[in-house]
Amino acid sequence: MARKLPINLRINGKGSRPKVPLSNRHRPMNNHSPSSEAIGLEKDPNVVNRIAIDTHGRGIRTTSYRLPYLSNLKQMDPVFDDPYEVAAHTIRKTRKPGDPEVVLDPDGIYEEDDFLGQDHDTFKTDVPKELRPKDELETILKKDEDEALIAATGMTPDYIYSLIYRPLILKYVTSQSRNGKIVNLFQLSIVGDGKGLLGMGIGIGPDEMADEASREALQKAVRSMRPIERYENRTIYGDVEAKFAATTVTLRSRPPGFGIRANYYVHEVCKCAGVTDVSAKVQGSMNGMNIIKATFAALNSQKLPSTIARQRGRHIIDVRERYFHGR
Repeated sequence: MARKLPINLRINGKGSRPKVPLSNRHRPMNNHSPSSEAIGLEKDPNVVNRIAIDTHGRGIRTTSYRLPYLSNLKQMDPVFDDPYEVAAHTIRKTRKPGDPEVVLDPDGIYEEDDFLGQDHDTFKTDVPKELRPKDELETILKKDEDEALIAATGMTPDYIYSLIYRPLILKYVTSQSRNGKIVNLFQLSIVGDGKGLLGMGIGIGPDEMADEASREALQKAVRSMRPIERYENRTIYGDVEAKFAATTVTLRSRPPGFGIRANYYVHEVCKCAGVTDVSAKVQGSMNGMNIIKATFAALNSQKLPSTIARQRGRHIIDVRERYFHGR
């Protein structure tokens, strides 16, 4: 007679083992000791998990990282937990029906560094600028930037502070990164002295710190200042045209007292450069950045009478009379 195999080792005709009842799965067979996974399966889970910390040796470290005290993490600790939450938990636990309600946060604005019920940034915006305390770090950083700018350009601080500053483009830009979309502030500014010097700068900074973009644009604009040729220190030399992307800007010289009759962006650029008599026409795209860059290109592409005379092999007085029609 063939020997019968245990039920957990038998294989049926389909090649699979028969299901073993749950009560018999972990039953020790052939006097083998039960596996570590089977210990405590027939006990109440609550009894297994509720092991006192002070009596269970494995729950306490014996190394240098051992805590000097035993702490029950299920209870609120006034030292490590938030005092607001500790007080609220204590009130909920000790309050009885009929007791008056206790309001812990009367102003409805709770912060860990609560300052009269308001955040520090919010409180700072409500105080006039002349009464706010000075930020020493910001003053030091601004001083270092000014010194670097003076050293790079050779200009005096009084001359830099007297420049005409115009922030023309201000918008939000988004860049995609592995951490998600990052929103920054983009600013395009122009700087001029009103006497033939003109510069343009672009700054990008975090959305929370708008001053970073403005400071960067101003620094780059001052560093990039270049001279602009002016006829009689009031208008341009003849008619010039320049194109940037899909925008075409045409500048025309005008007689004294004509003024600046042009697009808003062209008007600001000419005013910073010291061009007071000019008319302009913008064709194509009306994008502000394209208009500004096309205007810069037009002002820098003027043909001087000396250049035309040299190209034609004539005297400059003849070119001036013929080119400007006696104006």
